Amino acid sequence: MEDGKIASLKTLEVVFKVAERCNINCTYCYFFNAEDDGYKYNPATISQETVESFADMLRVARDELGLQTAIIDIHGGEPLLMKKARFEAMCDTLIALRNTGLSIELRLQTNAMLVDEGWIEVFSKYDIGIGVSLDGPRAVNDKYRLDHSGNGTYERTMAGIEILQKAVSEGRISPIGGLAVVDFAASPEEVFDELAIKAGIKNFDVLLPDRTHDSLSQNEEEIASDFLRRIYKRWVTHADPDLRIRTVATVLNELTWESDGLRADGEFWKNYQAITVSSAGEMGPDDILKVVPMPLFKRNQFNVSNRSLKDFLNSKLMLGLRTESKSLPSDCEGCCWRNVCKGGDLYHRYSRANGFKEKSVYCKAHKDLYSTVATNLLSSGKRYEVILRSIGLE
Repeated sequence: MEDGKIASLKTLEVVFKVAERCNINCTYCYFFNAEDDGYKYNPATISQETVESFADMLRVARDELGLQTAIIDIHGGEPLLMKKARFEAMCDTLIALRNTGLSIELRLQTNAMLVDEGWIEVFSKYDIGIGVSLDGPRAVNDKYRLDHSGNGTYERTMAGIEILQKAVSEGRISPIGGLAVVDFAASPEEVFDELAIKAGIKNFDVLLPDRTHDSLSQNEEEIASDFLRRIYKRWVTHADPDLRIRTVATVLNELTWESDGLRADGEFWKNYQAITVSSAGEMGPDDILKVVPMPLFKRNQFNVSNRSLKDFLNSKLMLGLRTESKSLPSDCEGCCWRNVCKGGDLYHRYSRANGFKEKSVYCKAHKDLYSTVATNLLSSGKRYEVILRSIGLE
């Protein structure tokens, strides 16, 4: 890498926006209800021509960058709004890249409301990893995850999960994952029990709301801290070694140097990049950055039909974002967790006044979670020196 430019890349993760419409209207949705309204100008669903251009771009990236693996997150909107025949044609095009030496992994994020036997056959045929969005029990989920008539979606999502879990039990698809956006008024224990026990999801994550320094309300950071610590403690008491909460697993990994590909300064992340590709084929940075009021997703600039991945990754936009993400905010100096936290998620550091140079709005929440996990590790027999070495203080 010269002057911050990328000359090689092993792993690319793509938020592949195959449907830019949704069958529900989550009030907190960063895609439809945040600062960016680019979806209005893009096709409702991706065309096969754009899929083929995307596949061609990956082939070129294999030659230009030495790309080895593409993790394709089939996303929306709601991706199951695509017709099954068109969806299968897309998957055929993508998995054909394996014949060129590329490793292709297909994942899909859904609200599960449209899942039926036909979709199970598609998921099984293409070995697609499924993640379901469910925020918790009915009262929690239906607070924000509403359909376009204002009705709750819990029952329909749980019906889809039931179909998926039956297919898992039959060995037709891999175990499903889950994703819950944190409601600060919800009980962490109830959210955990809903996903882990009632829905039977063994691998899920809890996402703190997409706040910036301009949108975080008073006391929310303290509430976030309490939520993370309590859901961690519920995971400990549940004592299921096969159950994984990604946020917790990441902290455990950071504090023990256990290699599962998550360590922020490990070889995996040095050779990894995440981007977004819209239904129109436009390339942009990580999709979650739509929550910040900056022109990061420009139209008619970098399209898979006429620009290479290498050009995009080395554009002024992407070089600038990489520089920002690697630059610790001044508030991080002197913090014992700085080597593992790395300043937190970039969008949580944003303010209109100072761009991405602020500390994370959830700084205290993450510090408290690290402290809680470290204390528990020590009480469980983990050597003090291991944790010191992990945080760079030995």
